[in-house]
This record gives sequence, C-alpha cells and structure tokens, in this order.
Amino acid sequence: MTLDLGMLALLGLLLISLSGLHWWLRARAERPDGPIRVVASQGLGAKRALAIVEIEGTRLLLGLTDERIACLAELDAPAPTARPKLHSVAGAEGAS
Repeated sequence: MTLDLGMLALLGLLLISLSGLHWWLRARAERPDGPIRVVASQGLGAKRALAIVEIEGTRLLLGLTDERIACLAELDAPAPTARPKLHSVAGAEGAS
C-alpha cells in the first residue's frame, strides 16, 4: 500500500496541529486565571504528598492521600528570601 503526497501532507498537518494544541494547553495550565493556585507540591511516597496552595492571597499547606485532603497549616505570606512560618490550624494542643 502506498501513500500519495496529499495523504502525507494531511498527516503532517494533523501532527503539527496536535503539537500546537498540546503546547497551547500546557502553556495555559502553567498560568491559572482562577483564585486557586498550586504554589508547590512534593510527593512523600506511595499515594502521599504535601502541597502549598494559594487561595485569594492565603497560603495553605495541605496533606494529600488517596482518601483524604487535610489542611495542616496556614502559611505567612513569603518574604523574598525568608522561609514561611507555620501556624497550626488543626488545634491548639500544648499552646499557651
């Protein structure tokens, strides 16, 4: 079976179109327009991760598993060179 020149051109155009669509979708996903933004995430092993999520200017540290999402702490707004301070939201056990 032989492919004629028109079929090869159509196949090439299809591949270029799909590549362009893929690039556009990835570029769009990297700059969300909504009020929720994932700042960073880190896997901790099988089916466990930590994520820093920003919601309308508030940063939250979330613990993620397959069964549950837990808010572990509310983070201060980051200074340009400082590490964020953690504030527990789970409870004030042991706090005076």
